[in-house]
Amino acid sequence: MNMSDSKQIKPQHILVAQADDTLRVLIAEYLGEHGFCIHQAQDGKQLMQVIGTTAIDLILTDSNLPFLSAVQLLDTLKALGYHTPVFVLSSNNSKEEIIKTYKAGADDYILKPFSIDILTYRIRALLHRLELHNTSLMTEFELADCQYNSNRLTISSAGYSVTLTPRENEIMLMLARNLGNIVDRQQILLSIWRSSDIFASKSLNVYMTNLRH
Repeated sequence: MNMSDSKQIKPQHILVAQADDTLRVLIAEYLGEHGFCIHQAQDGKQLMQVIGTTAIDLILTDSNLPFLSAVQLLDTLKALGYHTPVFVLSSNNSKEEIIKTYKAGADDYILKPFSIDILTYRIRALLHRLELHNTSLMTEFELADCQYNSNRLTISSAGYSVTLTPRENEIMLMLARNLGNIVDRQQILLSIWRSSDIFASKSLNVYMTNLRH
């Protein structure tokens, strides 16, 4: 059972904030070569200008950026209501400093010097975890030319709306939250029916027929 997304995947936007021009450009070019859309800032003032005008998916910042430390940045984002994840680069290996930064809300922290490959993998892992978390909270989905709302139990298209039964809604929500991935029958049966016997399997067939209609 496969539901594919008709929308093109958009590149993720990363803001690289680093006073060291050589290091900033190195990181920016490497991440850009690996499919990310990169924005740059030399100091805290530029950083705030960028996030005020551009939708940023992740901020990669030095712990002591001119005019704005990582902790100050995290406090500012919180005060402004931003939820942009922050990845901190630092040469400070003090346990107290690392704990303080995490307590302020940092999503990850890596010490200099570091491997650019490992940094890239950690960025991908962080963004993937956040994407999975956000998807698990979603209740509204665009499915081709249809709009699905799991809270209202409705699928709508071109002004026409269908109301789902609670069980149809459970199945639809599971498929929508795995958009673009194959969802195995066994996975659906065990998750929703808590059984994979013949009766549950036949029941799933009926519900899937109804959903396709």
